[in-house]
Amino acid sequence: MTEGVEFANTNCPSHIALNQNAEILYGQKDFVKNILNADNQFYNQKHKRPNVDFSKKLVQIDNRIASLKNIYKRNGVEFNMVYYNILEMIRDIHSSHSGEAAIPFVKAYRVYTDSEYYDKYVGKKAANNKPSKTFIKFYTACVEQSDSRETMLKNLTALFNYEKEFYKINPNDYELTF
Repeated sequence: MTEGVEFANTNCPSHIALNQNAEILYGQKDFVKNILNADNQFYNQKHKRPNVDFSKKLVQIDNRIASLKNIYKRNGVEFNMVYYNILEMIRDIHSSHSGEAAIPFVKAYRVYTDSEYYDKYVGKKAANNKPSKTFIKFYTACVEQSDSRETMLKNLTALFNYEKEFYKINPNDYELTF
């Protein structure tokens, strides 16, 4: 069982695919079974919020959004790369701050929009619920829009503004002075 607890506590997403996509026919000394049981226990218990200074992370995101606006103005080819990086940063900080299940980036959209997949991936009785409907609405708008960079930027800014409402930040604490 120790192996399973270690895998679950590190929240390594690679073993979760076993539970979703495979039938375990044999596992030496129940190694795989222990991983899946520990994983199930991990997602179905309430986790403490980390003691993290989220204001610094929010300032980093704010700075990256400013950079994204500059990339947009000059029609830079790196726009999408930076955009999705920022989107993941916002989702990560939201999940960490809210004590929600840590969902890998590549699975987040489907977990948020497909209830059956959520139940299978996280669990029907998960103590670490998915984000609020409002967050999911803003997040999915960001993921689903890929035709208009202007709309992408507006959606990302709306998501970030929503997220900032949950924190108390004094922007002057992060002001550069010379």
